[in-house]
Amino acid sequence: RGSIYLGPLQSCDGSEPGTLEQLRAAGVGAIVNCTMSAANAFEGQGIEYCRIAVRDEADAGLLVFMLGAANFIEARVARGCSVLVHCENCVSRSASIVMAHQIRFGAPERSTREAVYVAVKSVRQVVDPNPGFWEQLADFEKVCAGPHNATFT
Repeated sequence: RGSIYLGPLQSCDGSEPGTLEQLRAAGVGAIVNCTMSAANAFEGQGIEYCRIAVRDEADAGLLVFMLGAANFIEARVARGCSVLVHCENCVSRSASIVMAHQIRFGAPERSTREAVYVAVKSVRQVVDPNPGFWEQLADFEKVCAGPHNATFT
């Protein structure tokens, strides 16, 4: 299984020499770009991208992206590819997407919004989903726990 990395834009924007080589050395073959406008710097160079164009504002609709992003991440991790999830500063948007993945695909006893938050924050202390994203994660958790959960693809 691959790993999931959570990082700021600078970790993959190509502004530093050797960034692509560092990503490849870490096994990163896919990036989830949770920004409105940051370039997919390594598109066409062996890195797959998933763009989540959403503002980091409480009223922004992140929920509509959660399932697709979680599935994108899981498909790649399951085949041994590591995935980097980033936004600008790795505080709210990207952290919320990683949390959505864990809610959907984590072990049942560790897949509640609160448990996932504690786990992600223990790895990256600056994690702090904005209030709107926090509520949308609660909605996503309810959907994932519902009886139709098995129909998600």
